[in-house]
Amino acid sequence: MNRFFLFHPVLQPLRMKRLFIISLTLLLCLAGYQGAIAQVEDYKVKAGWIYALFQYTKWKAPGSSHSTLCTIGVDEVGSFLRQQQKEKSLPITIKEESSHGSLKACNIVYIGASEGEQIGDILQNLKDLPILTVSTVKGFAEMGGMVEIKTTSDKVSLRINASVVKNAQLLIDSDLLGISEIVD
Repeated sequence: MNRFFLFHPVLQPLRMKRLFIISLTLLLCLAGYQGAIAQVEDYKVKAGWIYALFQYTKWKAPGSSHSTLCTIGVDEVGSFLRQQQKEKSLPITIKEESSHGSLKACNIVYIGASEGEQIGDILQNLKDLPILTVSTVKGFAEMGGMVEIKTTSDKVSLRINASVVKNAQLLIDSDLLGISEIVD
């Protein structure tokens, strides 16, 4: 091709349009790829919050070892926590439970998304016991759960139902309360 043809004024808008379409396509692909990365990392951040709750919660009950996390239900967060327990020797015990009655021996109970319809029954079974209840289910704190791990467009945050925590005779560190949304 000769040089005149490449820079011909009639062809210039077509080249610009093609360049714009290619750029836009690349941008959308990269944005989708970054969204997938953020989604993959999201459950790891939530699992980190659950692990950190052991450090920011005090149990008033005598003899409480503060080291047992029980998971009930199925979702990425619970699966990741159990995987980490197998791969790394975490200083906590993680148990996968299938019945509500067996949760009473736990310090923290993580309720997976698959238990959505059973949350009311689980919370009723644990009501006023010194067991910190945690979930990622939307509206968990309003349902009577203690800690809801909430995801917004760009961050993971906590919603804490302070009155339910108090009724269970648990203390959550004021630093954690200061960065959380309080629900009553």
